[in-house]
Amino acid sequence: MRSSVESGNLEEWGETKKARFEKERETLNRRMDALNKQIEEFEEKKKQMKTSLEEEKDPELNPEFPRMVEKGIIRITNKQEELSKRRGELTKRMKELDNEEQQLNALLGHEKYHDWLE
Repeated sequence: MRSSVESGNLEEWGETKKARFEKERETLNRRMDALNKQIEEFEEKKKQMKTSLEEEKDPELNPEFPRMVEKGIIRITNKQEELSKRRGELTKRMKELDNEEQQLNALLGHEKYHDWLE
């Protein structure tokens, strides 16, 4: 039979693991929120650039303007794609974290867990 000290250590270990999962989840959520905000800001910039390109109808006034705007739109699109990839990586890590937490909960909740440790 397990002593109360060992049971306490087991509970402490489980709580420590759960706290680590929660802290990492909070960090991932903050990063995801920041990436989503950046992606939205880039989308707004693209809309503004497209609008200014449509408003500039006379190419003789500034012949370089349409080309500059198109290059800017391409740069923004590339940055958005990079951020989307990073967001995908964070989503993947979030799923991994969920799986680890489910495994921990299943292990700690299993009726024979204490017997396995002996």
